[in-house]
Amino acid sequence: MRVLVAGATGTVGKPLVKALLAQGDSVVVVGRCKDKIVEIFGDSVTAETWDGMTNESLLALDGVVNLAGENVGGVMRWTSDYMQKILDSRVETTSKLAQRLAESGSTARLLNASGISIYGHQEYDDETIKDEDSSVPESHSDFLTKVTIQWEAAATSTIPEHQLVLLRIGIVLCQGGGALGKMELPFKLGLGGRLGPGTQAMSWISLEDAVRAICFILSNSEMKGPVNLVSDFVPQMKFAESLATALHRPCLLPAPGFALKMVLGSEMAQNLVLVNHRLRGERLRAAGFEFADSDLDAVMARIYA
Repeated sequence: MRVLVAGATGTVGKPLVKALLAQGDSVVVVGRCKDKIVEIFGDSVTAETWDGMTNESLLALDGVVNLAGENVGGVMRWTSDYMQKILDSRVETTSKLAQRLAESGSTARLLNASGISIYGHQEYDDETIKDEDSSVPESHSDFLTKVTIQWEAAATSTIPEHQLVLLRIGIVLCQGGGALGKMELPFKLGLGGRLGPGTQAMSWISLEDAVRAICFILSNSEMKGPVNLVSDFVPQMKFAESLATALHRPCLLPAPGFALKMVLGSEMAQNLVLVNHRLRGERLRAAGFEFADSDLDAVMARIYA
């Protein structure tokens, strides 16, 4: 296959490009600067800029994976300007890419990143396990829920249903990156503990399974629509204990919700730390995908071995 990847320099993007190349696919990486792409990937990929993509190059594609978007955990505290960057970097890039694909007449499938925030925050006493058939809330006060709704709409408004997969990605576990990277330092210093009530569910997937799942979807032309990239969910307290054990550190110092809101700001704390998502990836399982990592303790032990 010939696959275009946007957002290839991110946590999931880099290992995805490596995996695609390893299985013999031809990879096109698109970004703002060709030199940066070449610096990272060398001549193993074809480097393109957004303005440099031609209809001919788009028509030659079999698949497109769009992972572009500002890192939601890239700052210690969200400002209104940074929140706007989070929104614009997702919606504008997706709109641009979807429009270019449609205008070119390309039949390439678009695997567009999204997030599990699309399902909205579940109350802490809500034991419902949601999957891809669960409804998206009509009223959505949480910032990231609003973002993911607009993010997906930027793709669904342009790309035909049979050509579109919405990758609703959970918390991706890898050392030094994503949510786990943010949690490492206090635990390494022996200052880790539960965050907020500790009962809120965290829906996670290992980086390796996330990459394998995307490759699997690319090779399975029948898959379309929303697909949850989530292996399982655990209470936040269990997540904290697993991380502490892997780092051989205690899990003793809780951070109450009000303190998290003071440090991170109400929006960031509520959307990233105190939110409750009880999700599973049923469509991947139904299609025959087998998660290699379903034991959180084993994943944490491997990451920090």
